[in-house]
Amino acid sequence: MADKRLDQTTNASAVAAADNIPFVTAAGVTSYVTGDELAASGPFSSRYKPLASDSIWIPASAFSAVVGSPTLGNLGAATDWTRITPAFLFDASAGESATAYQYVPPSWASFNVFVWWSNAGTGSGDVAWQVYWAAFADAENTDTAGGTSNLLTVAAPARYVTKRTQAGASAVTATAGEIVRIVVHRSGSAGGDTLANDAGLIGVELVRVS
Repeated sequence: MADKRLDQTTNASAVAAADNIPFVTAAGVTSYVTGDELAASGPFSSRYKPLASDSIWIPASAFSAVVGSPTLGNLGAATDWTRITPAFLFDASAGESATAYQYVPPSWASFNVFVWWSNAGTGSGDVAWQVYWAAFADAENTDTAGGTSNLLTVAAPARYVTKRTQAGASAVTATAGEIVRIVVHRSGSAGGDTLANDAGLIGVELVRVS
């Protein structure tokens, strides 16, 4: 942790969140506050937002089928029509993929990907998900491989119950102003996928890390 003094030669933007900023108390004693503590203090709290609260939601309706025949539908009739949840439905017996693109906001350098999904039937078992991503700047070729999470084999919740699954242990690196491609794939024919009915993708959440 470094000590940073704010003066005419040091811009406040050069102070990292964990840096110690010295100040002199009314008693003439030198004390310290970190950049994070200063940002979260009373005079600045209305302007302060933790990185984890900076997120983007990509709904199921923003995805398009690219492999197999996943379809935009819903998790089922539910108790009444006001409770019906739209979802992209992935079959249990084949590999199917759906893709969406999202603009990377200013100041974002990396983010985590979370898949929100549920069971679209009454069966029980595991679902094998894979998530791929790639970022593109102006004039870049989209016909290129993207990063991928490991195969995520996750126990399906009961029908209508939401589940939030993180795709990959490491944050995705991107550059503000690029577009990022998110591909969600269900490996329905994989040996670890034992849910015998559709799995429903509700949406994908991107959470800023840096």
